[in-house]
Amino acid sequence: VYRIDDAGESTCYLVCGKNEAALIDTLNGQEDLQAIVRSMTNLPLTVINTHGHCDHIGGNIFFDHAWIHPADEALAREHLGFMKEEMEAQGRQAAKFSFLQEHQVFDLGGVTLEIIPLYGHTAGSVGLLCREKRLLFTGDGMNPHIWMQLEESLPMEKLYQSLTNVRRDLWDTFDYVLYGHAHGTEMRD
Repeated sequence: VYRIDDAGESTCYLVCGKNEAALIDTLNGQEDLQAIVRSMTNLPLTVINTHGHCDHIGGNIFFDHAWIHPADEALAREHLGFMKEEMEAQGRQAAKFSFLQEHQVFDLGGVTLEIIPLYGHTAGSVGLLCREKRLLFTGDGMNPHIWMQLEESLPMEKLYQSLTNVRRDLWDTFDYVLYGHAHGTEMRD
């Protein structure tokens, strides 16, 4: 598991199994993230976006395909639109989307990532649970400073329900939380 920091702006994670790798989020799109990832692994790669904000999907312009929750598709397309001039200048376009389902599992070979609903920050915010390594990747859906004042944020009750579900159903399955703006690894408390 590798944490890739985008100049302190946001964080993404590369998880490598025996057969495949997954990239969780793609940062702001300022650097060729595909080249960075390829310097770390040559395994077949799956790109998974935790939600549709530009600081988590901007690097989708360096990939052909990415997964996102369908409730965040419109938001993601809107935020990728902020990069239209840059994409045109580089002759790039955003990755085509496939849609995540709750509890969908990506098997990387000895390591799995399960899609966990973390609705609140956005309607389609998700986390990824790696039971084998006891890690929960949360994007912005669960962290010490969740922005809930945004137009696309759901009512606080939805966030509360998401976090309650994690506490009730998953608390004993992970020891560490890896946030979308982390500077290290946080122990679950």
